[in-house]
Amino acid sequence: MVAHSDIEHSLVNKRWIEEVKKFPVHELYQSYPDGKIDVEKEQALVEVHGSLIWQFPVYWFNCPPLMKQWFDDVLTYGWAYGSRGTQLKDRKIGLAVSMGSSEQDYRAPYDLTAVLRPYEMTLHYVKANY
Repeated sequence: MVAHSDIEHSLVNKRWIEEVKKFPVHELYQSYPDGKIDVEKEQALVEVHGSLIWQFPVYWFNCPPLMKQWFDDVLTYGWAYGSRGTQLKDRKIGLAVSMGSSEQDYRAPYDLTAVLRPYEMTLHYVKANY
């Protein structure tokens, strides 16, 4: 899944997408320009694929807003977590992120590991293999 709100003006993310087009690529901002996520469609897409990569630019030390909405809407109780929520259990999920600022902006204690910790915690919570 790719989440970039202005992919046409991106250098790194646009190039990554060109390279991975040989695999299924789901671009959130192209799929939902109105910001209204089809939860059932998204859950079905996740269910039919094996390993997942979430690719996005990190800005303001977070993911793009539509991706955050995707997490909130799609990773539901009973589907992604809870006693019956096993759709992500043992699923390999990785992050591919780009940084829009210099290395100096990401130094301890706020290094990239710290910035990505919420995603690691989320994947641990849904029992995915991060």
